[in-house]
Amino acid sequence: MPSLPQLRFYTKAHCPLCDAALEAVEEARREVAFDLECLDILTDPELYRRFRHVIPLGELDGREIFRFRTSAAAVIAAVRG
Repeated sequence: MPSLPQLRFYTKAHCPLCDAALEAVEEARREVAFDLECLDILTDPELYRRFRHVIPLGELDGREIFRFRTSAAAVIAAVRG
């Protein structure tokens, strides 16, 4: 059985852009199947150094699919390839 695509979502608390992007990602999950891993950049100094100026950021199977803003339609299109 093939594995589901993996979406890594880089975020942090009290980030309105992150909240909006996560809503779009969750809406997309109602249409297409994928695993979601949310990574809070404040929990790891290296993540914070790498991503503090580019969140929210989504990577699907290691490939960036959005930065700052996204929509459910964009996430669905990326998952479907």
